[in-house]
Amino acid sequence: MANQHKTLLDAVRKHADRHPEKTAIVGFNGKSQSYGELWGSIQHFKNLLKDAGLSYQDRVLLIAGKECYFPAQYLAVHLAGGISVPIDPTMPEQRIHAISANCNPKYVLGESGIDRVEKFGEQYHVPGCSENAVPAANLDNDTLADLIYTSGTTGRPKGVLLTHKNLVAAIRNINCFLGTKASDVEIIALPLSHSFGLGRLRCVLWEGGCAVMVDGFGRPKNIFSCIEKYGATGIGMVPAAWATLYFLSREYIGRYASQIRYVEIGSAPMLTHHKELLAGLLPDTRVCMHYGLTEASRAIFQEFHEDRGSLTALGRASPLARVAIKDDRGANVPNGQHGEICVKGGMVTKRYWGDSVLTQKSFWGDWFRTGDIGHEDAAGLIYLFGRKTEIINVGGRKVSPVEIEEALRRLPEIMDAAVVGISDPVSGEAVKAYLVTGDNKPELRVIQQFLKKYLESYKIPLDVSYVSSIPKTASGKIQRHKLLRCDRDAGYEN
Repeated sequence: MANQHKTLLDAVRKHADRHPEKTAIVGFNGKSQSYGELWGSIQHFKNLLKDAGLSYQDRVLLIAGKECYFPAQYLAVHLAGGISVPIDPTMPEQRIHAISANCNPKYVLGESGIDRVEKFGEQYHVPGCSENAVPAANLDNDTLADLIYTSGTTGRPKGVLLTHKNLVAAIRNINCFLGTKASDVEIIALPLSHSFGLGRLRCVLWEGGCAVMVDGFGRPKNIFSCIEKYGATGIGMVPAAWATLYFLSREYIGRYASQIRYVEIGSAPMLTHHKELLAGLLPDTRVCMHYGLTEASRAIFQEFHEDRGSLTALGRASPLARVAIKDDRGANVPNGQHGEICVKGGMVTKRYWGDSVLTQKSFWGDWFRTGDIGHEDAAGLIYLFGRKTEIINVGGRKVSPVEIEEALRRLPEIMDAAVVGISDPVSGEAVKAYLVTGDNKPELRVIQQFLKKYLESYKIPLDVSYVSSIPKTASGKIQRHKLLRCDRDAGYEN
């Protein structure tokens, strides 16, 4: 790859030197910053942090909104030698306090500027800011850059530590596959407190492109307006966002088929027929979907046109990552045999914050254990079977919830579905489905008869519950631990 910057800060500084007037960031409210202005803002917030007393590797909570100042605040923490801890603006106060108690941050940065953590919410501000630039911290590749909290599908919060080396390796890996370049303008409607959205922002700034931050996909007119107004050539979105966009606007995105160069999708499974539909509407666009975790960003990639004959797969190992399927002892298994998907590469975290036990359990040497079960075929394609802890054992036969959920969603009356294993006196475990429908709730026998076209008999649910929604993480992953506490027809516990 042409760009060999040491850090993301290095890349932004060089873009500011070479093209100071070029637009770097557009906030959701239309305000923008050029690369020259962005670099000036980074220095301003860095000085503010240093004047306030921030020390090397102190943690800073960042309110990760879609305003154009957020990227400057995020990078300013890095420039000051601190560790960025992005949090969603809509995050419940209780969870913010839990994160604070866990990582002991020194300051909070948000719309109102800088607050001390102990004064958070009381409009306390550090007065003044030095006019003289404070020297940046001496950053190297192993300096910690980000602490990203993720509860994943289990509900247990984990603090994932990422170094500047991890960030650069992830950027180079993603851009190598997608082909993002300096002339690109990307619509980012993803949460910037999570790995996917923050990763898209980093990738665009690395190349010197323009990131247009949009407040979600719930208003298609706004999305399409931004595509037209800013000449967008790229989009990042989760499968649920595409489903919403298509439901509300149908095939309208096809009007921009000659304009949009690439789309990146990820963070949750996507229905095969939705993949086919999007690829059909954008025949000349590089439509890509990733598999990865906060701990191992974008380990596997699939391009819908290139892999149109194998869209049920996750894809192949991404350019700078290695993927292996291993058994319970850490040994590689033969092609076609199920095992745990493990990842190795420069983008992989080395440890969790304050949890040496979890860190030890999560690695076999340099290989990160994803907790997902899958297999690899002779062509190098990797297929997901399900989470290790969520595989259903029906009389000794392993059943994937993902396979059943995709089959259930083929029934027109079913808007969304999730599957868990429940206790059964005969087979040990049986399949239960939680369904989101409209007013027309299909009876169990109708569902079972429909599924016979797609599934073996032991995979067909013996029980169903109708719920108002499926509990999911912010990135769209199903939280089955909440469904297991669900009472019939009463919804899930928050």
